[in-house]
Amino acid sequence: MRIRLRWDVSRCAGPGGIRLFRGEESGWAYAYVGPGYSMPRGPVTSLRHVYATPESVAAAADSLVRTGWPPAEAHGEEWSQAGAVCAAINAYRLR
Repeated sequence: MRIRLRWDVSRCAGPGGIRLFRGEESGWAYAYVGPGYSMPRGPVTSLRHVYATPESVAAAADSLVRTGWPPAEAHGEEWSQAGAVCAAINAYRLR
């Protein structure tokens, strides 16, 4: 399962937009995006868990949109619904 959140240039500091995405095995990462290009910038190391809390993801997104950089402070808490989400993903894969 993947999650992709994207903000266009009108919302972001800097020359282009930003994409925040989560891969199931790789965790959270971000990229600068624009017409015809995507520049992967690396992991969002402040989000310590693949299933970070919605508040932690929102804080990381806010920092990316406002400054172009992920937050420096760590968000180590895991979302309370992570177990239920994992179970639903696994049940879907078994079909």
